[in-house]
Amino acid sequence: MKIRPRNNQGIIYKLLCLHFILPVAIGTLIYLLFRPVNLTVFHWAERAGLYSFILKARDLFNVGGYMPEWFVYSLPNGLWAYSFMFFISVIWGGTKSFGKTFFVSLVVALSVGSELGQLLNVVPGTFCLYDVFFYTLGLFAGYYLGKLYYKGDMLNEKV
Repeated sequence: MKIRPRNNQGIIYKLLCLHFILPVAIGTLIYLLFRPVNLTVFHWAERAGLYSFILKARDLFNVGGYMPEWFVYSLPNGLWAYSFMFFISVIWGGTKSFGKTFFVSLVVALSVGSELGQLLNVVPGTFCLYDVFFYTLGLFAGYYLGKLYYKGDMLNEKV
């Protein structure tokens, strides 16, 4: 039996789909299906000609009243934080550099920092402990799973 190098493009595609695109897509669907329609994203959808399609999908999945608040309002934040942190963790891998520190800090500042800014009335919005919890969970999971993928050198592994 001949040993051949693993198809790196296939692994990279799966990583991007599973850990980057899928969490963002799920978070976006939660927003579009269950959040109030007065959010800015619905104005964008209207300009893109997607608003009527979204309203039909909302009618089809009309279970919003039965979803827990953390699912509708906080989970999408954690999914976004996970996705972004995983992506950064895999890209920068095991390097210790200013660039990696900058991007990791950026994700933390945009997520948990924005919630703390809301608590201090510096950032518009309402502070929510569930948001902090899901952001933090997503950040740690994304960072450490990204490190595991990198440490296992899955992108260069041979079969």
